[in-house]
Amino acid sequence: MLQADRRAEYISYCASSMLAFIFSRIGAEYVAGIVFLLEALFLYISNFRKSGNLVDLRGIFSLSWIGGEGIACLKLSHLSSPWETVTWLCFFLAYLCFMLGYDFWAKKCMFEGKASLRKNAVQARRILICIIFLGAASLGCFLLEAAVLGFIPLFFRGDTSIRKRIECDLYYIENWTLGLDLKIIVLTFFKGFINKNAY
Repeated sequence: MLQADRRAEYISYCASSMLAFIFSRIGAEYVAGIVFLLEALFLYISNFRKSGNLVDLRGIFSLSWIGGEGIACLKLSHLSSPWETVTWLCFFLAYLCFMLGYDFWAKKCMFEGKASLRKNAVQARRILICIIFLGAASLGCFLLEAAVLGFIPLFFRGDTSIRKRIECDLYYIENWTLGLDLKIIVLTFFKGFINKNAY
């Protein structure tokens, strides 16, 4: 059985997800994003107060996952489109299943008496696994977007012709090197975050 404070967190997440979904459906994406960002902060602070640890895994994961959903809901790119219902459901279930699994694992470790002896090693392994999975998922999403769109949208705006996009794709395929990838990463930073024409 879940503790009362954990139940409150799950109820809060379910309520904020439903509220954000409703706001998104009525066209208030900014409000939906703010709901998720506030929920992410609430869950992080709640977990920090319980553990006293600024890098508590539950808090960090909640902040990054739900905060990421909130940022995505803000539709900061012209390429963004409203999420389908199945997308909302997948994000909701992924977070919920991860947290339920984490709670089950943590409870099992506590029950077996291993928590006090191996707390730091277990927590470090959990953080590493989460970072690896989140990094792989982010890279996969980026590659999927590039494959589906046929170009990297950060470098090309809506006025770029399909011919130019194909030429750039072919150039990348024929001239791929680690140096070219590093150049793309550096240009992403400057064109995506510093350039006044980026959106």
